[in-house]
Amino acid sequence: LKAGHRFGFIVPNTLILNPKYGALRFYILSNTKIEYIINLGENIFEGVNQPCMIIILSKEGSESFRYENKISIINYVSEQEKFSLKKGELNLEGLESKKFSVNQRRIL
Repeated sequence: LKAGHRFGFIVPNTLILNPKYGALRFYILSNTKIEYIINLGENIFEGVNQPCMIIILSKEGSESFRYENKISIINYVSEQEKFSLKKGELNLEGLESKKFSVNQRRIL
């Protein structure tokens, strides 16, 4: 990933809590700026009951900048927004009113 470019992926919510993903969380926190964490909840994919989330990152080489980064967290996505996501039409700007922020240093 080039500096300043974004990368997003859908992962199980267990990435945040499960101890076996500690090394991956450390790598993410040590090399990227976390821009968004979007909780999708359950049943986002047909036949999959596992709660999922979207993480959007950008590469950030500056430790001090990562340390001061504000992560936008969106903890609720409506059924209509999930439908838009499945069609590839979900717009992050439309979710801005639902977000709260946490400083990345609080999770380091």
